[in-house]
Amino acid sequence: MYKNFFGLREAPFTIAPDPRYLYLSERHREALAHLLYGFKYEGGFVLLTGEVGTGKTTVCRCLLEQIPAETDVALILNPCLTVTELLASICQEFAIEAPPTDSVKLLVDRINHFLLACHQRGRKAVLVLDEAQNLSCEVLEQIRLLTNLETNTRKLLQIIMLGQPELLEKLALPQMRQLAQRITARYHLGPLSEAEVKGYVRHRWTVAGGRGNLLTDRQLGRLYSLSKGIPRVINVICDRVLLGAYSQDVRQISMAILEQAAREVKGKGRRKGTFSGKRAVLLGCVLIMVGIIGGGYFAWSQFFRNGSSPENSSAPVTLSPLATRQNDPPPAVLPPAATMVSHAVGAVATIEAPAAGESITDGDGSVIASSETGGMENNATSDNKEPMTWRWQEGAVPTLDNAFSDLFARWRLSYPTSEPSPCQFAQKRGLRCLFKQGSLADLYNTNRPAVLKMQSDDGVQFPATLVQFDRPAATLMIAGEARQTTAEQIALHWTGNYTVFWKPPSDFAGVVRPGYKGEMVPWLAKRLAEVGETSEISGSIYNRELALCVKKFQIKAGLVPDGIAGVQTIIQLNTRTDKDIPRLHDDIP
Repeated sequence: MYKNFFGLREAPFTIAPDPRYLYLSERHREALAHLLYGFKYEGGFVLLTGEVGTGKTTVCRCLLEQIPAETDVALILNPCLTVTELLASICQEFAIEAPPTDSVKLLVDRINHFLLACHQRGRKAVLVLDEAQNLSCEVLEQIRLLTNLETNTRKLLQIIMLGQPELLEKLALPQMRQLAQRITARYHLGPLSEAEVKGYVRHRWTVAGGRGNLLTDRQLGRLYSLSKGIPRVINVICDRVLLGAYSQDVRQISMAILEQAAREVKGKGRRKGTFSGKRAVLLGCVLIMVGIIGGGYFAWSQFFRNGSSPENSSAPVTLSPLATRQNDPPPAVLPPAATMVSHAVGAVATIEAPAAGESITDGDGSVIASSETGGMENNATSDNKEPMTWRWQEGAVPTLDNAFSDLFARWRLSYPTSEPSPCQFAQKRGLRCLFKQGSLADLYNTNRPAVLKMQSDDGVQFPATLVQFDRPAATLMIAGEARQTTAEQIALHWTGNYTVFWKPPSDFAGVVRPGYKGEMVPWLAKRLAEVGETSEISGSIYNRELALCVKKFQIKAGLVPDGIAGVQTIIQLNTRTDKDIPRLHDDIP
């Protein structure tokens, strides 16, 4: 309803557990690291608990995006089941053929046969139980017995349980001690801090295509008080805020709109202490008369004056994927459970914020950032079985200059460090910079070499260039040296910020929407024809037929099918039609 009004690609504050919108606060980063740790070390249970709406399911979905392809996953979303119903649901999720039966033994035998077959094929089986606080003690005991399915060397089933704090109380019961002892990794996810709420709102707003800042710092502080830092409550309130602003035809959010949205979300349509019935009618008449005679006109005129600011009155977004934003929460230090080994840092690394006025919009413009870092040595084991840790030493220096030099090298360009900005140099060579914050799935789907903003075990940030990503294996260039690693290791040390180059058509000046007239129409028609989505279309009008072809291609490419040819659509078309474009992998649908 309000997406076009605010210029958004999609609704930013839905309560669906979309991993693209996962904001890796310190707490969420630790939760993901614990899940990755528990997933890697086979056997037993991995437990993630937290209050309602703190983001447990979203973190789990992010984990599932990063697990190897040779993994079979059974996801149980409604665990209010009997023992037989649960086993039947597991069979259904794993696509195990099982006749309708009340025999627990028959179902367990079928599951055991499936797990042994997975083991023989070199595959791994994972069972994810959401809302696990609803499991009865009898069902929990049966789940524990499933972990007894094993060979002489390994467990055949990994179990991940997500639940509310009541699950911890249930596991503390004496009859549950055997299961509790098998929990190899556990984490309790708490609410966001006030600083994290500010970063969370701005992150979701930016991912959805929002410009500027949705709320002021003062309003974000109030939002923290109203939501208590619970992400789901934040989403619901912010969604109501956008709806309220849309209904009043204003783009600058006032505190009154925020307060009203919070009251509606909490089911408090009237303020405490208001009258009802005849008293309310009488009081309303009196107030109306007083308002007309005295301050009513002034109050309402002020309301409309404050709510009718120009669309672009909010400050522009000043983001840099390789620079620390002033309003962002401090970087999180990975937990010992995720890294297992800590190393002393011998040199301090800093990444400076861009200079004033160097804002970044629409993936175009310049990024000006510098870093002073010490050299670094990769302490990952040769077989990549341990999470990546770093030891800093004098020698090779991981700076933004050499990170972008490695990125330009993938495009067969030599980057002179005398240039004031890598993005300005790229633009001279017909390329553009795209700055994003996302997940490993976003990187894989974008399929471009990227400069990543990484973070060591001790919280020291440094740039690295991802040059190959053939899941789960990956290659990072750090200070000009290639380091073999894995998706799991990158996830543990990546802040989520990245920069890629892309090659726009010569006439591309922004997003191309239906009704557009220009040279981009023949370019789109030709590229779509090359990928089998349409035949050549004459003329230069972006008509309904072309928009439908764009939507079909966007679905195939894993993009939002909005029929608008933006940067991501151009990137995906180039990937499939330009053989000279550097890629991270060759897995192109």
